[in-house]
Amino acid sequence: MIEELTAGFRVPTDVITYASRLLPHIAPGLTPVASVRENPGSFEVRQVTGDADVVAACAASLTHEGSIGLIAADARIPALAEALTSAGIGYLAPGEETSYGTRLTLVPASLAKGLEYDYVVLDEPQAIVDAEPDERTGLRRLYVTLTRAVSGLTVTHKAPLPEQLS
Repeated sequence: MIEELTAGFRVPTDVITYASRLLPHIAPGLTPVASVRENPGSFEVRQVTGDADVVAACAASLTHEGSIGLIAADARIPALAEALTSAGIGYLAPGEETSYGTRLTLVPASLAKGLEYDYVVLDEPQAIVDAEPDERTGLRRLYVTLTRAVSGLTVTHKAPLPEQLS
């Protein structure tokens, strides 16, 4: 017997509601998950003009307590690493231990599954979709990356968002 899980305990309401827009395209017929958390979490979609704006979103997330993940398409990681370094913001690779002084992890989207962060800045959703061999696989990867946040999610994009998120 297969039992469909429809209650979410980890991802905030606003975040799971946004990510669930992808479900009809990646898993038709699957019931959207409803968050049972009373705290809706923080959620924002920001159009940006460049990497400096992504870095600013990371800096804003760092004003909160807890871990921060900057998740991006694998091909975007070098440019974002350079932007963080230029801004004087230290960062870790996935699997490295956070410390009081360094709480930001720069995460390639291909490595995001199974990880969670208190706050996530998700860079360029369409680039995450485009990095996969087909759209459905890309949208699945995007769903995973959208649902890594435990307390808050900021989606940054210069390119248009995938139409499934509109």
